[in-house]
Amino acid sequence: MRKICAIFIFAVLHYSHGQPKSQSNHALDSMKQMLVVEENLSSRYFLYQNIINHYGHGPYDSLWKYVNGAVDYFQQKGDFKFQYASNFLKARTFYDIGLLDSSKVWYEKAKQYASQIEGSDKAARIDSQIAWIYLEQDSLFKALDYAKRTELAFENGNNKSFQRSIYGLLATLMKKMQRYSDMLAYVRKSYELAQNRNDSLVSYHNLYGPLVLLKKYDSAKLVLDSEKTLVDEGSANHFLLLVNYSHLYLQEDYDDYDPAKALKYLEEVQNDYLHLYANRSDSLNFHINAALAYLSLGFPQKAEPNITAYKELADKTNSKVNEYKYYWILSKYFAGIKDYEKAYGYHVKYKKLKDSYSNASIQNQLYMLSRSYELEKRDSKIEALNMEREIQSLEANTYLKQRNAFLAFAGLFLVGGIVITRQSWLRKKTNGLLREKKQQLEFVIEEKETLLKEIHHRVKNNLQVISSLLKLQEGSLSDDAAVAAVRDGQLRVKSMSLIHQRLYQENDLRGVHVSDYLNSLIPQLIYSFTLTDKEIDYKIDVGDLKLDVDTLIPLGLIINELVTNSLKYAFEKADSGIIELKMHEDNEKLFVSIKDNGKGINKSTLENSSTFGWKMINLLCQKLKADLTVLNDSGTVVNVIVGRYKLLI
Repeated sequence: MRKICAIFIFAVLHYSHGQPKSQSNHALDSMKQMLVVEENLSSRYFLYQNIINHYGHGPYDSLWKYVNGAVDYFQQKGDFKFQYASNFLKARTFYDIGLLDSSKVWYEKAKQYASQIEGSDKAARIDSQIAWIYLEQDSLFKALDYAKRTELAFENGNNKSFQRSIYGLLATLMKKMQRYSDMLAYVRKSYELAQNRNDSLVSYHNLYGPLVLLKKYDSAKLVLDSEKTLVDEGSANHFLLLVNYSHLYLQEDYDDYDPAKALKYLEEVQNDYLHLYANRSDSLNFHINAALAYLSLGFPQKAEPNITAYKELADKTNSKVNEYKYYWILSKYFAGIKDYEKAYGYHVKYKKLKDSYSNASIQNQLYMLSRSYELEKRDSKIEALNMEREIQSLEANTYLKQRNAFLAFAGLFLVGGIVITRQSWLRKKTNGLLREKKQQLEFVIEEKETLLKEIHHRVKNNLQVISSLLKLQEGSLSDDAAVAAVRDGQLRVKSMSLIHQRLYQENDLRGVHVSDYLNSLIPQLIYSFTLTDKEIDYKIDVGDLKLDVDTLIPLGLIINELVTNSLKYAFEKADSGIIELKMHEDNEKLFVSIKDNGKGINKSTLENSSTFGWKMINLLCQKLKADLTVLNDSGTVVNVIVGRYKLLI
């Protein structure tokens, strides 16, 4: 321990702020010499960590020499704690230089060692790091899964600091999902757990984002001013603060909008900080703010280096948000140099990509609803199991008492009458308790079934609200392609809504009769396309099949998409038509066939299609482990063979 403290003091003295470069190199050489002879694992790890920190900004061949050296050394030693720490160090290094996929791989390796450390919460901490990476890559479903897993691991613990950081992560995730009220709620939770000056600083920093998104600019300015009183000049937090000040003064609807003032903050960042953080994703905001400031002041040529730097950093993140922001700033740039044709072209790209991201946010909200339902269902099962354990415990106690009574009767025959009387009383009392517990269990089950019905009802209502919003949005659009896309989205939401409607209307909450569901869905689709000049009939042959929710929702979306395609394209030159839908089970496979007697379809064109609907069908087929084939047989025939499904009896 004394040796570790000595090394720590040595590193602090030689790496303090403002140290001359010659002294820094001397300290580095000294630590390299110590590394050669040091055998204590903790001391050796600390030396590796400080040397790697020194090379954090290059040269990178030296950086990777010591990163890989640390991993190889501790791998040979076989100590789980240091194997975890060295793999974590390598993952963090990949993250710092923007190689996010490689960072994920090494975090997962570190997690394997962390799970071997008894009583450790390190695996959950790694989940939070992976969640941040998925967040930066716009894989919001995966980010939410890892973040919620981490929140669950720490929700009843005493580590307030880490809980606060998890709330910060979830707040950022809610921002990406465009759920700003939930975002603000998580930020407030984080602020409530602030325990010291640094915690308050982070909370103020996290508050700025939601306030600007909600256009509460005066409150955002107050938060930045409060943060300024806590931040240390020369720190990474001061770098972020200056970038946020520039961002605020570039908001055109802010009363104190001032691009020149924003540029002053950005010039301070350029002079004092950018050389330290040039390769970090944090620099993205600096470059786009600087480009916007120059464009707003009428200097498009000065914006060019920042736009180029933004593109290089954005490509490393693989983020859709960063990509559509790049198209947005390019549109502004070409407008600034009066090349309006290119400006319009990039603006169209920006709108298209942003709209696709917004549609993904709607899917995120549906996922959140489904997640809430699954958690409620899980809690219901846990409650029922607890009640069942109580009954089993009572039955076990009854058995023990009866056995003891028998032994007492055999050994103490003279007092048998008293014992029998007592046991009879105990039996009656126990049976009364069992009846009472049974009644409580029946009541709980009935209550949970009612609650599940209410959940399905609410999910159905929420889906109908989304459908109505899409209908309203459709009415405000003039572009035919946009109207068609919104209408398709509305039909997909309706297909899911029907399932939840059937669930709360039926007595069995496990699943839905396929025949009832399809006989509601198909007529609605035909009516939705208002084919008043054509006579479109349909036939459904699915027997008495009943499927669970997890099977029917993706299968219903596939059927919805295929029937919609038939209604759109199959009968363009016909006055009438028929759509046939069949489903049966055979040899542990579910066979589904959708056929129309329309004009047919080019199979290769369909399989190579890049439309959203066809992509969604392929993804849902992967989820169901299904094979899909397309045939031309007096029309179009689509066969789907499902391998993963649950049939209810």
